[in-house]
Amino acid sequence: MSLPLGVHRRLPRRLPRSLGFKKYTLSFDGVDDYVESSVLKIFDGDFTIELLFKSGDKREGFMLVGNYPNGYVMPFVSFYTEPDGKISFYHRDVDGRGCRPITESVVLDNKWHHIVGVRDRTNAKSSVYVDGKLDTQEDDATTDCNNDYPITLMLHNNDRFLRGYIAFVRIYSRGLSQAEIRWNMLEYHNPVRDGLVLWLHDRIVGDTWYDESPYNNDGTIYGAVKKGLAMWEIRAELGL
Repeated sequence: MSLPLGVHRRLPRRLPRSLGFKKYTLSFDGVDDYVESSVLKIFDGDFTIELLFKSGDKREGFMLVGNYPNGYVMPFVSFYTEPDGKISFYHRDVDGRGCRPITESVVLDNKWHHIVGVRDRTNAKSSVYVDGKLDTQEDDATTDCNNDYPITLMLHNNDRFLRGYIAFVRIYSRGLSQAEIRWNMLEYHNPVRDGLVLWLHDRIVGDTWYDESPYNNDGTIYGAVKKGLAMWEIRAELGL
């Protein structure tokens, strides 16, 4: 028996199952806090970088940078905060070729956002997704973006730090589809596992942010503070 239309309208939308779980975030003070993880050499093919991030601090700098030491060294991969509050998915290869799709959305607005960058070498595209939706895409002719330096969060050149919160970081050695990105946003405790090489999530103990992927690329915490995170806040600000 089908339900009357009015009943359908009164039924609640399905909520993410993950909203029932306890959640933690790291708070960064914008002065000297950062996290550094083990070296990941995956930036020479397709890859995906995913963050749950919140900041109203409209300063130019890195919220995540892969393989970028003190000073300007190529190649590298990053999420970079622009002065106007937008986010760029910036990567540069061994030959100096760069790709920098920048979100059309203002993300640094003191609200939680699910940010995903996908590099698709097969189709020569790099894309940025904001809150489960494709925000911007750019042609990508870059090749190998790898070197021997660690992944760092909320740090720019060891002298310019960002203020805000990061609740999780995931890196994949392949490009995720939009359906997979949407799944990860709704089910953050049970993400897609295929190709997952870094997952900094709820295991924050002392000065270690433990990698929950199979690769043990744990992050070392410098100054950032572990805090509880209310599920209603994520639900409201991501529009779930």
